[in-house]
Amino acid sequence: MAVFLSFFFRISIRFGLVGLLAICLGCGASDRAYVSGKIVHADGTPLVLAKVIANCPENSKTAYGSTDGDGYYQIAIGTEEKGIPPGNYVVYLIEDHGVEEGKMKRTIAKKYTDPNTSGLSFVVAAGESKVFDITTDPP
Repeated sequence: MAVFLSFFFRISIRFGLVGLLAICLGCGASDRAYVSGKIVHADGTPLVLAKVIANCPENSKTAYGSTDGDGYYQIAIGTEEKGIPPGNYVVYLIEDHGVEEGKMKRTIAKKYTDPNTSGLSFVVAAGESKVFDITTDPP
């Protein structure tokens, strides 16, 4: 009986140490980066109700955010995940200001709506917090 208890005790200790190691490894430095900022028009007024989209060709990830009433935003891969993977991101904007006579009322230059022409990009490293403020040109 004592041999069985000794064996059981050793096995329990080993599994406990493996579990503790797994927990500690999970508490290491974050592999995520955090990006937020403010978007304003050239006159300093905030860009309200706009979608901020950031594509990373390196990892095929797309992150999204929305500006609030003061033009502030933060981007993430999804609603459940905080932050984004590190990498080089190309950014573009989509306005949501409603419709005027069947056409969307544009308040920023059209170039910002296409990742190939926006001229907006940033690079983030793992664990980095970046403020990426944008001032837009008028249409």
